[in-house]
Amino acid sequence: MAETSPSELKQTYLNERRHFFLEPNRVRVFSKGANGEVEFYVQYEDLTSQIRHLTEQSGRLYIAAISFGVFSLVGHAANLAGEPALMRWVPLWTIAALILFAFHLAKRRRYLLLDLTDGKTLFFLRDKPSERELSDFLATMQSKRKQYLRDTYYKIDMDNDPQREVMKFKWLKTEGVISEIEFEEVKKACERRGDGDMDTGSPPSTKPRVH
Repeated sequence: MAETSPSELKQTYLNERRHFFLEPNRVRVFSKGANGEVEFYVQYEDLTSQIRHLTEQSGRLYIAAISFGVFSLVGHAANLAGEPALMRWVPLWTIAALILFAFHLAKRRRYLLLDLTDGKTLFFLRDKPSERELSDFLATMQSKRKQYLRDTYYKIDMDNDPQREVMKFKWLKTEGVISEIEFEEVKKACERRGDGDMDTGSPPSTKPRVH
């Protein structure tokens, strides 16, 4: 089992390596594979809770393995029907089918995809080092994200437009960062600074301004 803390996750499978670090205001990602290596950062504001699953595999290897397997079965069937000519090829077809299917399984990848607000996606190997460790890391990441958003945005910016401040706090409530009671309290405080007739029907379409 890989030695990781809840604040970092190491994933390795064959020639693919992924390393995730939870920093105070972002996630640092290091990825290395057959196409090279890259390091990039994902801000906590860009994370979402939208998770998808993806299985990536080589269709050509799978079809080739099945084809040779079918050839082997045909050879056996022809032999039983009194036509033994194909039997000399059956061992080779069987070995080829097994080898190709093994390569197919080796190249197969199961990913967990986390959508980002900018339309991009963060990829995790679904069962590396284990599904439990991945689940624990994702839970820690969401917890750190919420705490960061609360520490950064759960305050009234006296220089900002009161209506936009209400929209910001509604966004925090939608993200599960603050409660309904907390939202109502800061909403009233913002309304006392404005005209008391604000539209708070939808979260902001862009990230809130950092204080």
